[in-house]
Amino acid sequence: MANTIRLKRGTTEPTAGVLVTGELAINTDDGNVYTKLDDGSVTNIIAKSQKLTSVVRNETGSTIAAFKAVYISGASSNKALVSLAQANSESTSSKTFGVTTASISTNNNGEVVCVGLLEKVNTSAYVAGDQLWLSPTTAGGFTTTPPTAPNHAVFIGTVTYSHANNGKVEIRIQNGYELSELHNVSITNPTNGQSLTYDSASGIWVNSTVSGGSATWGSITGTLSSQTDLNTALGLKAPLASPTFTPRRWLPPPLSRLRLAPRLTLHRLPSRERQPPRLRPSPQTARRLPRPLM
Repeated sequence: MANTIRLKRGTTEPTAGVLVTGELAINTDDGNVYTKLDDGSVTNIIAKSQKLTSVVRNETGSTIAAFKAVYISGASSNKALVSLAQANSESTSSKTFGVTTASISTNNNGEVVCVGLLEKVNTSAYVAGDQLWLSPTTAGGFTTTPPTAPNHAVFIGTVTYSHANNGKVEIRIQNGYELSELHNVSITNPTNGQSLTYDSASGIWVNSTVSGGSATWGSITGTLSSQTDLNTALGLKAPLASPTFTPRRWLPPPLSRLRLAPRLTLHRLPSRERQPPRLRPSPQTARRLPRPLM
């Protein structure tokens, strides 16, 4: 007679209280298989959805909540020590390791998702498709706006399901690089005003002070004669002390633009009509005129 082996099962992730060390349990809702470790924690050993997880330890003195980004800050009890990651410094962002699946109390172990699907977290603050970046203002938090310098851009993942309890995020941590971290760049003791120049002998870019003087707003180093374009432009300007100006000739506008007066037509009158009329005083006026002397 065939024997039937059934694992402990349920529709949610099993807790440590329902398992004994080494016992297996299956979540019939998503097909994931879990077991209880010697330290008392429950870990997912077979996942229906592909993901890479790691058991880490919290010794920060405070509980690390679920759905928080953490970075490796050391090692203890054969586990990686983690602390809340934040994008406002190199030390708290460059080693971002994963996102917690559940809360981890201090001096205890817990699980983080490093790559793959993070499930059953509160993603209600986001919508499906939102891209999450490590927050520069909230330790362990996220932002949908990529941080800009001097903050550090660390991509966390993409929200695939928005829900208060069963939210899902596809984790794919990508840490941005400092300029000095590029394999063909070597920066040593940088100072203000330096530039990045290429060294053909070593085949790398190095920081150096560019020779040949410098220019700042309001002052120009060197002689004026060497500033050919500026010297030419200044030579065309009149001196302030005793400026001289060359008058320009005025040219009349073209005839086509002149407005001519209307033409007058003169008619020649007959000779009789051209003679001025003779004026004769009226009888009253004639009596008033003086008589000529005899």
